[in-house]
Amino acid sequence: MNSEKTFTERLRIAASLVGGQIQLADKANVPRRTFADYIAGQTEPGRDRLVSIADAAAVNIDWLAAGRGPMRLAARTAAELTGLVRPLRQPLGEGGGQQ
Repeated sequence: MNSEKTFTERLRIAASLVGGQIQLADKANVPRRTFADYIAGQTEPGRDRLVSIADAAAVNIDWLAAGRGPMRLAARTAAELTGLVRPLRQPLGEGGGQQ
């Protein structure tokens, strides 16, 4: 038997973290009827909505979408990722982009 949770099960868990399905739908700016369809397994969210739902519930999008990785990323990890991305956004100049 596969012990991994389905998308709808992960979505229910995410909703419980913010007080319920209505709260998560509202916080993610997803129509309540559409969110109910996701919970019922009738349809799945597109990428933009999936990102909104993960952000609203403060869960790892990889976990929500596919059950991979931890449910929540450590705050330290997010800060480290921000620190890694910022230098990549700077234009290359003298010295190969290093300051």
